Amino acid sequence: MGICWAFLLGGLMACSSEEDPAGPTSDEGYRTLSIEIGAEGSLATKAYADDKNAYEHEFMNELCVFVVDENGTIEKKFLYSGETKNGKFTGEPVDGNAYEWRSGDFELPTGTKTIYAFANWSGVNNKEWNEIINKAEGTDLKDEDLSDIAISDPAGTINLNNGIYIPMSVKYGSFDFQVSQTARVELIRLVGRVDGTITNNRASAITVNSVTMRPFATEVPLMFTEGTYKAGEEAKTFATPLELASGKSGTFRFYVNETANENPFAVEVLLGDDKRMTGALKNTKAIPRNHFLPLALNISDNDFDLYIMAYIAPIGGYPIQVMPNSPLGESEQTAGLYSAKLPEGCSFQVFGSVVSGGGAGEKKACRLSLEVSDANSPVKIDDTDDTWAYVTSLSGQQKTLSVTFTDANGSPRTADLSITTEPLKDLDKYGIQTNGLYLRQWGEVPRWYEIVPMMQKNP
Repeated sequence: MGICWAFLLGGLMACSSEEDPAGPTSDEGYRTLSIEIGAEGSLATKAYADDKNAYEHEFMNELCVFVVDENGTIEKKFLYSGETKNGKFTGEPVDGNAYEWRSGDFELPTGTKTIYAFANWSGVNNKEWNEIINKAEGTDLKDEDLSDIAISDPAGTINLNNGIYIPMSVKYGSFDFQVSQTARVELIRLVGRVDGTITNNRASAITVNSVTMRPFATEVPLMFTEGTYKAGEEAKTFATPLELASGKSGTFRFYVNETANENPFAVEVLLGDDKRMTGALKNTKAIPRNHFLPLALNISDNDFDLYIMAYIAPIGGYPIQVMPNSPLGESEQTAGLYSAKLPEGCSFQVFGSVVSGGGAGEKKACRLSLEVSDANSPVKIDDTDDTWAYVTSLSGQQKTLSVTFTDANGSPRTADLSITTEPLKDLDKYGIQTNGLYLRQWGEVPRWYEIVPMMQKNP
């Protein structure tokens, strides 16, 4: 009997030492929370070097984190500035490259929680935002404290070379905190970015002194909510000269305030000979925060440009916009010889566009014909619609199409288009356009470029 009682008591003691299935606690009604924070996309990549759309210093240099209860009371605050090692805040200079921060475990009472996180606020020097950063545990922080805070021209304050980094903010939650857990919070950059290439399609070298886009908003809200875009009023300029030989390309990028416009953005390029080239975007009227817009600007002496929209099977299923190489030294009525490389087995249309009055004209489908055509040709014009053509494999050879279209003034425009083919690549290599937008989130792939022909501005 004594032995039985001993076994029974031992069993009761063993049962009482098992972990609470809801998670470890030190007091009843408390649970363990930990927080991981990074710029949007960086928690997945773990390093800016792995984020193909991010550059150095586009991450955290300062970090402030608040955990707030359902009454709006700050229960926990973390504040770090300029201290990191290997991408984590630990004690060495951060220099804008801290791509993540982890709090470690801490206990809080159960209940509804909201996490507010902010990064890189010093550069914008906003009094109201600084007052939020200075709040202490036990004080109040509610949505209404943040909703009216506007940041003046955050894109204009960024200077990565001089230690002024991209301001960020986010609200995470509210979430029901009943079990121990880890909250993964991704900060949202308050600005957007324009990534561009400029191609010199002239016969001589050019100097690009600046690239300007307009119009952009003068201020943005601190916290993102739907419908808070402001209309544009100001221009943003990239002003580092680029020397481009004939047929060569250069790159540029600059930060912009999130903006929604009634009309698409306009682009102006100032060349070294004081000539101004202008163009207009066709696909974008807004640039949200934490998005980038890839642009391809083409400088030409000609006012006529060709575009190709190629479709990978099934026909019309996956459109790819192709920009042919522009010719040099063409006449007014004859655009000259263009060349382009298309995926094997695609159907395609060629579009012509005439730039006049400082703006890009409407793209119109061109009529196509082959200089040499036979029944076995790998390039075929559609029998019922001569704006469509189909191409199989050209096996390294070239075929030349004659392209004709009539502009808005009734004037004929003709060109020769020499095409070659390449093997079909994986779809993610093409930057498939499925939603009509060229904008991408900072960490999002694939990416493609909106192609903008730039023409000389009329005096």
